Amino acid sequence: MLAMSLDQPSAAVAASMDKAKVAGKIVQLHEHGHPGEFEDLTNEELQRAIIEQTRELAELDPEFAKDLRLNQQVKDTTKH
Repeated sequence: MLAMSLDQPSAAVAASMDKAKVAGKIVQLHEHGHPGEFEDLTNEELQRAIIEQTRELAELDPEFAKDLRLNQQVKDTTKH
């Protein structure tokens, strides 16, 4: 509202976009690797690749590993 009252519509749009991102309303997808690189993988091969990359990230970033453990604990407790 402040941006609009100051006749700054681009600032108002930017603020609205940021609010939408924070609220999870906008998801930005990024493809990693070469286009089509994963198309020929089976679901099992893709799962193994994701698990391996997750392990590598956990080794590099202790906070990431901690967050993974916490998320898994939450999933485990909500299953019962």
